[in-house]
Amino acid sequence: MDKPTLPNFIIIGASRSGTTSLYHYLRQHPQIYMSPVKETNYFAYDSKYKYSAFESNRFKIRTFDQYTDLFNNVASQNIIGEASPRYLSTPFAAKRIYDMLPQVKILAILRNPVQRVYAAYLGKVRRFRESQSFADYIDSEINICTDQNYANSILYPGLYYTNLKRYIDQFDSNNLKIHIFEDFVSDIPQFYCDVLRYLGLNTDFKPDFSINYNPSGLPKYKALDILLKGNIFTKWVKMKIPYFFSIPLYKQIMRLQSKSLYKPVIDESTRKKLISFYEKEIVQLEGLIGRDLSAWLE
Repeated sequence: MDKPTLPNFIIIGASRSGTTSLYHYLRQHPQIYMSPVKETNYFAYDSKYKYSAFESNRFKIRTFDQYTDLFNNVASQNIIGEASPRYLSTPFAAKRIYDMLPQVKILAILRNPVQRVYAAYLGKVRRFRESQSFADYIDSEINICTDQNYANSILYPGLYYTNLKRYIDQFDSNNLKIHIFEDFVSDIPQFYCDVLRYLGLNTDFKPDFSINYNPSGLPKYKALDILLKGNIFTKWVKMKIPYFFSIPLYKQIMRLQSKSLYKPVIDESTRKKLISFYEKEIVQLEGLIGRDLSAWLE
């Protein structure tokens, strides 16, 4: 029996830190095969946990066979990858990944945790899953951060020192690449080349960087956003129109979505409250990865 094909590269997060865009840019490379399912969440699934209906929908890949099936179409590609930001903040994911894939290359992108949680909140509002003001929402999240449910809070993924240390303790330093979100947004082509070099690939290939995938913000025109993001239209296009026709149309839809979003300013008191919440972790992270992150504390 043939040995199943498995990834040799995983993007572990963080959420709302450019991972969706990077996933789409990498899958354009002829030597890279990315899982057709973005966010497989395979190594983050806990069979003993009772997920809500919404959460359960995020864990469709639950068995080893389902996971390996994602890579059945690998042809001559050198790099086989997947991207699941949930891995960074799932306490048991690092060990699970290492036990199955000890030589896998790990990549993490870390965003200012205050901006990250704000982007996550805006995503909830946009999907009609949150109606509180950001200030009230953060107060409630801080209040529920107890030993029992801390990992379930939207604040937890931003505890980068706690979450990343599990990977640093588990994996060889040559198999772990840590980037800052600012590196990504300031020069996407250079960032892309850095990732290719990490993967041992030539940097000559240039993908289409014109689309910002999964941008955060609130829609200026709610009806248009529902039409574009509700997937009714895009699913119909994918069913009715051949693949090579749907791609340019999909790109136009993504551009329309980006242009229709705006970001309200975070009020100062809430921003300071979040900086205070994350301050210790940010200082510890500076020492862990050797980067000056003082801008995150301003």
